[in-house]
Amino acid sequence: MEITKANDTQLGQQKIMAYQFNGTGLEGITNATLKDYPDLDQKALTAADKIELFISNTANVRSTASEISTALGIDPSNVTKTLIRQARRFVKLPKDGKEQPYGLVSNSVERG
Repeated sequence: MEITKANDTQLGQQKIMAYQFNGTGLEGITNATLKDYPDLDQKALTAADKIELFISNTANVRSTASEISTALGIDPSNVTKTLIRQARRFVKLPKDGKEQPYGLVSNSVERG
């Protein structure tokens, strides 16, 4: 959670909580830190970092600009520009119909 409006507290504070589940549902809630969930530190991530993290967490380690844009809430033209400008990180994969998927250069090198 991040506080965006406040009367009696400081704005911009971040509160991280861990939700614990068992087989039937929510079991407990505890306080957590960025050390527990470092990927929550979004302020430190650039758009390229967010895109790389998103692609790396997809099932086939590939995604289209429109999928990335929808998931991350980044303008589609900015996603496409980032994918093209960051050629050392992202690679165009064979088209799937009209869609242009992208993957990670690091995965292409590992598999290549």
